[in-house]
Amino acid sequence: MCAAVALADGPRTVTGSDWWAFRTPRRSAVPKVGLDRVRSPIDAFIARDLATRKLSFGADADRRAFIRRVFIDMLGMPPTPEELAAYLSDSSTSATESLVDRVLADPRHGERWGRHWLDTAGFAESEGVLQEDRPRPNSWRYRDYVIRSFNADKPYDRFLLEQIAGDELVDYRTVKEWTPEVVDAVAATGFLRNSVDATRDDFNQHQYGEYLYRMLHDTQTILVSSTMGITVQCSRCHDHKYEPISQKDYYRIQALLTPAVRPKGDRLPTARRQIVAATTEEQKRAEQVNAEVDKAVAAVDAELASLTARYRSQLVDVRKSEVAEQDLPLLREALLRPDSAKTAADKALLARYKAIAEATPAALATAFPEFAQDQKRLKSRRGQESARRISLVTLRAFYDMDATPPPTPLLTRGDWLHPADPVAPGVPEVLTAAAGPLPVVASSPGAGTTGLRTAFARWLTRPENPLTARVMVNRVWAHHFGRGIVETVDNFGKSGAAPTHPELLDWLATRFSSAEHAGGMGWRLKPLHRLILLSTVYRQSAGSRPAALRADRENRLYWRYPSRRLDAESLRDSVLKVSGSLDSTMFGESIGLQTRPTGEHAPLAEEGSGRRTVYLAVRRTTPISFLSAFDAPVMETNCSRRAPSATPTQALALMNGGFVHAQARRFAERLLKEVPGEVLAPTRMQRAYELAYSRLPSVSERTQATDFLRKQEARHRAGGTSATEAALAAWADFCHALFSSNEFLYTD
Repeated sequence: MCAAVALADGPRTVTGSDWWAFRTPRRSAVPKVGLDRVRSPIDAFIARDLATRKLSFGADADRRAFIRRVFIDMLGMPPTPEELAAYLSDSSTSATESLVDRVLADPRHGERWGRHWLDTAGFAESEGVLQEDRPRPNSWRYRDYVIRSFNADKPYDRFLLEQIAGDELVDYRTVKEWTPEVVDAVAATGFLRNSVDATRDDFNQHQYGEYLYRMLHDTQTILVSSTMGITVQCSRCHDHKYEPISQKDYYRIQALLTPAVRPKGDRLPTARRQIVAATTEEQKRAEQVNAEVDKAVAAVDAELASLTARYRSQLVDVRKSEVAEQDLPLLREALLRPDSAKTAADKALLARYKAIAEATPAALATAFPEFAQDQKRLKSRRGQESARRISLVTLRAFYDMDATPPPTPLLTRGDWLHPADPVAPGVPEVLTAAAGPLPVVASSPGAGTTGLRTAFARWLTRPENPLTARVMVNRVWAHHFGRGIVETVDNFGKSGAAPTHPELLDWLATRFSSAEHAGGMGWRLKPLHRLILLSTVYRQSAGSRPAALRADRENRLYWRYPSRRLDAESLRDSVLKVSGSLDSTMFGESIGLQTRPTGEHAPLAEEGSGRRTVYLAVRRTTPISFLSAFDAPVMETNCSRRAPSATPTQALALMNGGFVHAQARRFAERLLKEVPGEVLAPTRMQRAYELAYSRLPSVSERTQATDFLRKQEARHRAGGTSATEAALAAWADFCHALFSSNEFLYTD
């Protein structure tokens, strides 16, 4: 298979069928190596390649380092001293296997690994248009769906099927009951609603075509880069310059999406592309009940208004010294007259005596105790009526408008104002030799959907598909080791990086996508994690060896575990966990943001107890400043791979940031509460080190810390602070130093 590629200096032909990533993966035989530390097939592949450079595995990490590594890697936060002690005291040969199994069963796993997928999916909770950056009220339901899916170890093929075509799987239009499974399947399609969408009721509709094509382009980029790992977006305006992907291929994929988003058909603004999670009967019942409630509430409000007006009129007599005598009767009448009947003279009079005309309920209650009683009675009645209101769940979903969409045209040079010939829905031609073409879909009479996205998702998850399993196992490997077997995790094409261990990649891909009854993983991620976590490759120490460093400076052969900095979410969550401030509540609406006088964007009330970072609102134009300092992405489209950095702003965020200062004090309060006694209690210092570093302090560290605490306490006392406050402040300074250290910031 080949595609014509137009270059600046003339056309050329790029052959694609011979490229490794476009061929169906084949499972290689596991190498036979004579090392006693080969614990898994992964180790056999790595050991064989190490031997070619006369290298071998490093020593295993000690148990303290290993449990911290596993907890932060899989749960996004360090173990408690109690979890650490349980692992250290387990002398059985299966201690590490049991630890890994417990971690994989922990519900915090879904929060941690769900965040990885949300990056790839381009998840954001605002529209990204204008400075307003209007929030998306229901987008958090997609986030919760992702977390639940990872915790349930939902097979990856099913996970993709629901996100791409969940609305078609459950036929939400005809269900008799909106079960949690139906809600989840429809909410899953929020995957295709993550990109920036500029269509709004208050924007000119003649511009919707341009806005929708932009949104389609970003949605298509997210879909293809996250699942197939190819740069199809480069073919929007012309045939790809470096890959065997034609412009027609680009619009074939777009034609899968246009039945739901019609730039030239019926065009709805983003806020009205929603699905109510209720049957037709339930919606009618809700409308009927809510209309009754509105009527009852309006009646109570009228009574409240009448009550307030009556007592304001009586207030005229109480405060008549403030009113001209000739105005007294006129003012009483104006106050009692309904707003709709007030004359210009009434309004002028009320403006003149504003203090009486706008007397607050509190002022009326002071003057007339009976007013307070009547008002309380009416408000109670209003609350009872309002409680009858039926609130239906609304889902930000992706769904076909009907089963007969207009044709999707190829756009000349990508310009929506210059459509060319229509294209049929399909997949990149270069992949059809391995995975076959997109199945032909015939819509049944009266169908509400085309079924195209279901067909595409099933094509995508065929075991023969050369990309889907490879891309996912490579992404998992990259999260575990900081670099993928293919370093360009979202580009498996010719312009991407070559795999460092191609046979291992294919062995993992075929094992991952094989059915469980055939000895495979059945597309489940937890067995893949388990295989990696229990391998010698993963269990190695992070320590360096001069000879190995000379032979393989970048550790591409994995002769040691790569030391890595915590990502932004893990750092914030670890600070909260260690300080004792973590609120472990799962799911629900996101925590809002505030902009401080300094210009920093921060979560509401972040100095106190805090939810996990995955539950903080993700805004495009106001990303959280602390997270941004540690490389959290701004979701313009999506983020397939974060680029870790080491910058002065990170040190400043740890040293001077209000969040770390506040949590260091809470950490100190925790230590003083859990280990009471004198300021320099050695057991308190031990507790601090175990909480922060999962280890005990050395003799020299004890000495230095004791000296630091003594000096800090004296310094605070010299400033006039009480003994109790000085002790707390000294420990807060010490805890701040622990949080700001490289050992807290990195895993080995």
